[in-house]
Amino acid sequence: ERHWRRMARAVVAARSKGKGIRRTSELAKLVVSTIGWNRKEKKHPATRVFQALRMEVNKEMESLESVLPVAVDAAKHGTGRVAVISFHSVEDRLVK
Repeated sequence: ERHWRRMARAVVAARSKGKGIRRTSELAKLVVSTIGWNRKEKKHPATRVFQALRMEVNKEMESLESVLPVAVDAAKHGTGRVAVISFHSVEDRLVK
């Protein structure tokens, strides 16, 4: 997310005002108020924020980093193949 710094500052500012973010709708509104939203865009601007939070909470990158070498090694020693489908550019970098 190219606006990550502005969004992080907005979250910190909201927390320092005692407004904490308790609901996903509050975070989505904060993102829109921070970076705006051109309604012509198909995706809500908070979509990538929620994706990043999901990836961090589920430790998806760490899981991918640990399983890829094991899968490649297993494929080398057997007759198998490894196929990985990635949905995010950060995942793409690891898989390639």
